[in-house]
Amino acid sequence: MVERLIRLSPITEYPDQDLFEQAHTHEIHAIKSALSVLEDDYCVQLNIPEIGYIFNIMNG
Repeated sequence: MVERLIRLSPITEYPDQDLFEQAHTHEIHAIKSALSVLEDDYCVQLNIPEIGYIFNIMNG
């Protein structure tokens, strides 16, 4: 994930992204907060599709 973001090749699509954003605002904020160190250290920005796939991994 970090390598993709550093190389400016982030995932840009997530299935039903609008529904995901509406239904999981708390989780999105928690994941973004937890990974803010990566964002700061590597000067990257996590987008919603990346967060969606992280959410899927965590909720397997």
